[in-house]
Amino acid sequence: MWHAERIFVCFACRLSCHKKCHSRVNYVCPKANNDQPTCSKFFGTDLANLLADDEVPALLNKLLNCVEVKALFVEGIYRKSGQMAVFKGIRKKIETIKEPEAINFDDIPIHVLTSLIKAFFRELSEPLIIPDLYENFVNISEIKETNERVRCLRAMMDMLPKGNKCVLDRLMYHLARVAHQESAICVQTLIEDKLHHLQETLSQIVELEGATEKELPPLAPVASSEDLSSDDVDNSGGVKNEVKNTKELQKQNKQESLRSQNSIEEYALDLSVPPVVALLHHACKSRPNKGKGMRRPSINFIRKLRNEVVNNA
Repeated sequence: MWHAERIFVCFACRLSCHKKCHSRVNYVCPKANNDQPTCSKFFGTDLANLLADDEVPALLNKLLNCVEVKALFVEGIYRKSGQMAVFKGIRKKIETIKEPEAINFDDIPIHVLTSLIKAFFRELSEPLIIPDLYENFVNISEIKETNERVRCLRAMMDMLPKGNKCVLDRLMYHLARVAHQESAICVQTLIEDKLHHLQETLSQIVELEGATEKELPPLAPVASSEDLSSDDVDNSGGVKNEVKNTKELQKQNKQESLRSQNSIEEYALDLSVPPVVALLHHACKSRPNKGKGMRRPSINFIRKLRNEVVNNA
C-alpha cells in the first residue's frame, strides 16, 4: 500500500485493497450479506455511531482507564498479545450483550484488554486520521523546526471531525502515559537493541561497499644507492641496519660458494685416466624398439672399436 493513497476495506472480513486495484480483485467475501448490515456494536462499526455528543465511546474509555490503572508498569503492554481463546470470548460478549459498558474487566488479563483496544482501532470503518488529511500529516512530520511542526499539527487537528479529534486526543493522552513508564515496560531497551543491530548491519554494508570500490595503491619505486644522500643515510638508522645485514649476508654467501666449489672439486672427473668402455644391457626401460632391417653389432666389431679407442688414448 502507498502510504498517501486511500484504500478500500471490507466491512465484513476486513480485506484491504488499493483503490486502483479493487476492480481486479477476484476474492469473494465469505461473510458478505447484502440483505443484513453488520450487527457489531463496537468492532468494525462507524465511529459516528458510537459517539454521544462528540465524546469518547464509553466502552473504549473504560478499556483505556483499566489499562492506565492496572498495567502501566507491565512489560510489553502493547507488544505482547493476549490469549486468543479469552480474547474471542470477551469480544463475542461485547458484541452480543445489550450493555457492553457494564462488563467487569477487573479479572481479565491485561494483554487481552490491550488486544481489544488494538482491534477496535484496527477495524474502524474509517481511520481516525481521515484519508483526505493523511498526506498533510505525513508532510508535516517532515518539518524540521519544532515550533512550526507543532503549529501545523494543531491546524490539521482542527480540520478533523469533532468525534475523530476527541478520540484521537484521548488516544494520544493514553499513549503519553504509557510512554512515561518506558523504563518499566522496557520500550527504550527494545528500541535501543533494534537500533544497535541496525547500526551493525549498516556498518557492515558500508564496509563491504568500501572494500569493493577500494583500489590498491601503485607500488612505490625502490630508491637506489645513488638516490640516497649521505645525510639521509646517516640520519636513518634503518638504512644502516639494512646495509649491515646485507654485508653479513654477502659474507655468508661467499663462504657457502667456496664450500660448494671445494665439494665440486672433490668429486670432479680425472681426465688423465683412460676411459673404460662397457656394454650396458638394458640401460633404460623405455628404450626404442629396433627398426626393421637393423641387426645387433657383432662381438668382433665391439672388440675392434674398443682397441681403437685405447690406442687413440
